[in-house]
Amino acid sequence: MAQPSPKILIADDAQANVRLLETILARSGYTEVVSTTKPAEVLSLFQTTKPDLLILDLHMPQMDGFEVMAQVRATVPLMEFLPILIMTADTTRPARDRALKAGANDFLTKPVDSTEVTLRVRNLLHTRALNRHLLERTGNLQVEVDRERERRQRVEDERDASRVRIQGVLGGTGLEMYVQPIVDLRSGSVAGMEALARFGAPPPRTPDLWFAEAAAVGLDLELEMAAVRQAFAKLPALPTGAFMAVNVSPQTLCSSALQRALDDVATERVVLELTEHVSVEDYAELEQVRGTLRSRGVRIAIDDTGAGISSLQHVIRLHPDVIKLDRSMIANLDSDPVRRALARALVELSAELGAVIVAEGVETTAELAALRTLNVPYGQGYLLGRPAALPDLPGEPSLKLADALGR
Repeated sequence: MAQPSPKILIADDAQANVRLLETILARSGYTEVVSTTKPAEVLSLFQTTKPDLLILDLHMPQMDGFEVMAQVRATVPLMEFLPILIMTADTTRPARDRALKAGANDFLTKPVDSTEVTLRVRNLLHTRALNRHLLERTGNLQVEVDRERERRQRVEDERDASRVRIQGVLGGTGLEMYVQPIVDLRSGSVAGMEALARFGAPPPRTPDLWFAEAAAVGLDLELEMAAVRQAFAKLPALPTGAFMAVNVSPQTLCSSALQRALDDVATERVVLELTEHVSVEDYAELEQVRGTLRSRGVRIAIDDTGAGISSLQHVIRLHPDVIKLDRSMIANLDSDPVRRALARALVELSAELGAVIVAEGVETTAELAALRTLNVPYGQGYLLGRPAALPDLPGEPSLKLADALGR
């Protein structure tokens, strides 16, 4: 695409000089030329034509070139390069120095040489073009900078909003702990309960997203401990001898806040479940904390076993008291020989470790029958009891469960 011809504005009170310059410029290919012999018209012509170069006589009646330059320069943005070429019959050095100091970019004396005029004009217009290209690039860069600033501001605003939401929950609104029965598959009695966080605050979403948001703003320990304290507060309402299982991250398991919270509960009824979805950075610290917790009567469970490599690593390194089989291993256990083989291997591993197995996500009577065949002692899932607020739980196993157990 051809570049538009540069625009040139000529201001000289002598018509002959104007005609000479127009001829020289036309021969050099400059076709967009506007001229005037009246210095008072220069500013308005400049504003309407927006030239790329101003060729200006220095000594003109009524308004000299210095005044014209001052008017024009006052309208040009600071970062824009507008070349002004002075063309004058005044050959004195003071005139040249004053013109250059006033804002002229080049200085020629009359009579002019056509070749020199062409070269000076070309060089000034080239510099003008480079300046415009630089300003365009700078403008594009500024747009990117502004976009990045806006993006960061949005991220910061979202973080602030997240922090406010989590702090609202921590302030006592929007968090409630439900419990789900963990059932003895041999007798049908309730062996324990798992505490499950439920959030009533907006926006509606699953608990894992609430905890992830808390972690993103550095309030994960605070939110986990709020859930832990609520769960511990329900211990006295559980059936006699039943334990309370509470999910905690490795960070929370190793925290002094958890140790303090355990001071006020019957620790022998507490099971802390370590999820496989959070990586462990320091097993040595975790093993030390595990020993401290066990000395206080607390039992350790590995949650989501079989869902990934991390849970098996937890089992190997931590020697838990409870191994909870993930729902992904229980689904279709009755018809899938691979799942049955894996479950059987974990049952044997638990016996070697002196741990007990809890099957999570038991939803069908066929799955339940397969688990009993494999001698899995405990189960949890919708078939055995749905999560509910503690006062809403049935006192005895449901009829459906009794039927499934053959009672």
